[in-house]
Amino acid sequence: MKPTVIHIRASNFFGGPERQIINHINASKKFRHLLVTFLEGHSSNELYERAVKAGVYTRLIRARNAFDPTIIMSMRHIFKDQKPHVICSHGYKPSVIALLAKVGLGIPLIIFSRGHTNENFKVPYVSG
Repeated sequence: MKPTVIHIRASNFFGGPERQIINHINASKKFRHLLVTFLEGHSSNELYERAVKAGVYTRLIRARNAFDPTIIMSMRHIFKDQKPHVICSHGYKPSVIALLAKVGLGIPLIIFSRGHTNENFKVPYVSG
């Protein structure tokens, strides 16, 4: 069985980093990949839609808002269910969620800094 890699990206739009993640997943045939992203409230998630269209195995975690603590338990459930060999978090929010959700599971975490964006007003405020 192929080793499993879980990628986590908190983005509701599709730009350069999201394209890079999907291209990497589709080019890397030695591993089984799962992309996890989030849907806050009733908004849409272009990353999720594009990933599914590209044939990427994708899970969507629904959240009431950006600070919904149930996200951590949902992520932990995915980790326990999928038993990944490694977690790749892309950005600060997925990194914090992954760190909390993986406690006691012994799964290695690789954190990718994707830089700053202007996705919404919170990103430049929090990161700058």
